[in-house]
Amino acid sequence: MLLRGLAVSTLLVLVASLQAASLASQAASPARTPRHVDPAALPTEVEAPAVSQWYLAAAREYLARRYREGRMTVRELDLANLPPEIRAVVRDLNDTLIKEGVILEAAEQWLREASALIDAGQVDAAREVLRRLDGYVRRGAILLDDSLEGFRDLARRVNLEALPPEAPQRRAYEELLRLAARAKALLLTYGAVSGSPQQAIAFARLLPYRTAIELAAPSTVYPGRPFPVSGRVVEQAPVPSKGRVLTLAFDGRTLAELPVGRFRKEVVLPPGTLPGAHVLRATVPPRGRYLGATAERRIEVALAVPSLEVRWPKAALAPGRISVSGTARSKFGPVEGAVVRARIGRAVAEARTSRAGEFRIELVLPASVKLVGPQEVTLTVVPVEPWHAPAELGLGLFVVNLVNAGFLALLLPVAGVALVRSGRRAPPARQGGPHRGAYREGVPEARVEAGGRAIPGTPAGQLLSIYLDALRRVQAATGIPMGPSTTLREFAQQTRRTVRGDAFLQMTGLAELALYSARPVTGDLVDLARRLMIRLEGELPGVVP
Repeated sequence: MLLRGLAVSTLLVLVASLQAASLASQAASPARTPRHVDPAALPTEVEAPAVSQWYLAAAREYLARRYREGRMTVRELDLANLPPEIRAVVRDLNDTLIKEGVILEAAEQWLREASALIDAGQVDAAREVLRRLDGYVRRGAILLDDSLEGFRDLARRVNLEALPPEAPQRRAYEELLRLAARAKALLLTYGAVSGSPQQAIAFARLLPYRTAIELAAPSTVYPGRPFPVSGRVVEQAPVPSKGRVLTLAFDGRTLAELPVGRFRKEVVLPPGTLPGAHVLRATVPPRGRYLGATAERRIEVALAVPSLEVRWPKAALAPGRISVSGTARSKFGPVEGAVVRARIGRAVAEARTSRAGEFRIELVLPASVKLVGPQEVTLTVVPVEPWHAPAELGLGLFVVNLVNAGFLALLLPVAGVALVRSGRRAPPARQGGPHRGAYREGVPEARVEAGGRAIPGTPAGQLLSIYLDALRRVQAATGIPMGPSTTLREFAQQTRRTVRGDAFLQMTGLAELALYSARPVTGDLVDLARRLMIRLEGELPGVVP
């Protein structure tokens, strides 16, 4: 029996030091990078008196027949951080001004439509359109009166009259009143000509020529990689304008200037462009009777995350060395010239990928790696192309320190003798199945119990019981079963992309500590496992965080 205990203890050291090659194909997780947010979607700090300047900008857009831009200017004010005492007034005024812009745009459109019907000899149809125009004009005049009253109320609330005459906020307010009066005069003119088809067609011929922009671009682009921007500028005029250009801008930065008409341009974003929502804008300025125009496209800037196919040993001796090799690829093909860095503790080594995206790293393990236990080799990929994101991948590794393992080999025979003398006997196998302490392949509970430390009532037994409950919940929530030869750490890595947070990964480390480490399990670790279990309940798929 003494020889049997010695053999068992020696076998534990030998099994832990065996090396088994493995192959894994995983998508690396991107490194944390800043993310761009569309400035138009962010709240703006606006002082109360400056609201008059904001409304002045919208009024100028309306009178320049840039109705869409005017409504956008008003809507942007809804995102502003305003004092509570004027927020309600501004909200009501915004609704009125947006409706006013719609009426102005519709009135002009119907006047043009009536003129075209009269030119085509359809006078009766034109009269119906003009009657509709007259009704809209009357409603628009009422809304303008409401707007003027809203402007005056706002001026009283923010005490604009107390500002000096040269103050920009007060000057903006006075000009705003003048522009509102001009808008009402324009509406009254529309109403006057709506009663006579002859006057309507004469007035319509004095209207400026409209310009429209058709803009097409990919919804997702990558920094440093060219993408096409195409479209055309349509001028609703008898003859094309001369000398006007279309300006393409990205977040306000000019990318290109192109002649008016059909256009196509390959655009390359600067390498430092942050991922996130951005705005591509095409603008044609007004000139003479030719109105200006603007078109926008919301574009998502993204970075391609490399996927890694990696070969590495699952177990290693320290001091010693391990070889990590594999291939880095992305949606654009092999990732060439990237720096691949492997790190475990203080040991670091790196290599560059070949044209085919292949790499091989020799990592030297120092003797300072802890005696026995699971470790993680962090594999970091840093591509050279600006359209690729840096990425990280964790590789499970079981490390045995040969220096301390030799000392352990001297102690294990003594442990074997104590095991024999303790008189512990494994219970006999039941008919039709293995006994409780046996390793049943594919059964997670048996795999944990095989550690021989899951004694009910002990801290180790309590910790492993909590882990088994977490294991069952993760399998049920993710639909990922634990394979017959999958280790606890490998299963945690397999579910890492599905389970939010790292609570289950930390619980896996505690379970490995209870099973394999010589360090005793304390009540503090059991309490930690219970807290992690509570966190895990909020991180499982299907649970709203």
